Amino acid sequence: MSREEWEEKTKELRQEFERRLRDMDRQLRKSLSTEQEEIDEEGMRVSALKENFGAVRGKVVNAVKKGDDMVSDHPLLVVGGALAIGVLIGALAVSRGNEE
Repeated sequence: MSREEWEEKTKELRQEFERRLRDMDRQLRKSLSTEQEEIDEEGMRVSALKENFGAVRGKVVNAVKKGDDMVSDHPLLVVGGALAIGVLIGALAVSRGNEE
């Protein structure tokens, strides 16, 4: 192989290498862009879940406070209600026991 042929072959190989390197770089950038979009979407989902959790948590805290206030304001009514529910459950249990 002559020097000119060698240099030509080397030049072709270098060009092919650079072309492949550009292709790999382009594919890598495309993959990273896609991954970043997915990460951003997941971040938005997590934010939405946090907001929903906060709202639900607030509702639960308010319900517990209302229940606590009800017990504090009307203790006899609450005890009477619990007693009535207990009697009802007991009556149902006895009637089911008699059927068997």
